Amino acid sequence: MGVFSKSADEQIYEAHPKAPESAEAFVKDIPQAQGQAAVSAGKKTAMGRKEYVLIADAIRSSQLTPEQQEAFARHIAPSLRGDNSAFLEERFIDYVTGRGGPRGGSPKPAPKPRAKKAPVAPAGV
Repeated sequence: MGVFSKSADEQIYEAHPKAPESAEAFVKDIPQAQGQAAVSAGKKTAMGRKEYVLIADAIRSSQLTPEQQEAFARHIAPSLRGDNSAFLEERFIDYVTGRGGPRGGSPKPAPKPRAKKAPVAPAGV
């Protein structure tokens, strides 16, 4: 038995009798933020670096073992490449595994904590 009872589902449908026929109709009815392009049916926009870094960070912060993280990154990388032809699979995997930074190259080392300076007593006191 599901979380919602059948009668609760019926109440939802009664409250919203005009359900959109398709996902495009549903998305079209969502008000867009200022400066954000409206979604048009049939037009596909590829994700960018920001979204890929967000996905990689989610994988890195997961409770998966490092081996599972790499396996998962390798599993989804071809799909991400299919979304955007400029996507670099190995750079993505390197970032997930900690072997590279989000833009390639070596990852930045963690910043060293700064030593607190001792307060200076005023001269002549």
